[in-house]
Amino acid sequence: KNILRRKRMKNNILFFAFTGLLALYPVCAGWGQADTRYISEELNKIQRCKNMALTRNQGMVALFGSNGHITSGIPNTLYDKLKDFNNRGLVVDDICLTENGSWYIVGDELSGYGVPADISNKIEEMLNNQERITCVSFNDRGRGVVISDKSFWANDRDLHNYLASLSKEYGYINSVCITNKGMIACLNGGYGCNGTVPDTLLNYLDRELSDHIGIPRYIKFSDWGDWFVADSYENYQAYF
Repeated sequence: KNILRRKRMKNNILFFAFTGLLALYPVCAGWGQADTRYISEELNKIQRCKNMALTRNQGMVALFGSNGHITSGIPNTLYDKLKDFNNRGLVVDDICLTENGSWYIVGDELSGYGVPADISNKIEEMLNNQERITCVSFNDRGRGVVISDKSFWANDRDLHNYLASLSKEYGYINSVCITNKGMIACLNGGYGCNGTVPDTLLNYLDRELSDHIGIPRYIKFSDWGDWFVADSYENYQAYF
């Protein structure tokens, strides 16, 4: 089994103090809370998933192939942008979606709604330095991380230092997921977390990571216990 090493951030103040290759067509349902049964049924038909965005109040998105997506309950602004990416044949790699409805898409193009100004400015700075953005994650309190192919940045010093320590120990930071209550960073050789992360997810990563799942590329979760893990080949496990 592929058992990842875990390193939990010692200081929880960061959150507690601030209470495929082919383009595939999209499938959608509703707005608001996600129809998890619908998402599960559609994923069972496809039998693969690259990435997800999970919320309680703003729906869910499942990505597959280059820009295929299954959606339920997501904001119209995000759905319209995903449809635009799909129609133009643009790759979608990652989505950040917050409980208040802010979002950010990372792929062949970058697009966001309700993104904190300092995060937008940092993205622009990285792009001007010829860096390729690989992950953007932030919460409704404005805490956020930007990762590129050459560097990473967090708008909280403690979190930035923690990510630096993780990178030194476990290698490249593949992705980060930040919610209103916690965060998890996924690296080549391990992962790190802070705040409140679902116990079922931690137990899975520590003891039950399936043989058919390689080193995770994305680890996502919501503050209500939903989670998703996928490797670079769209093998995945999800709980919601």
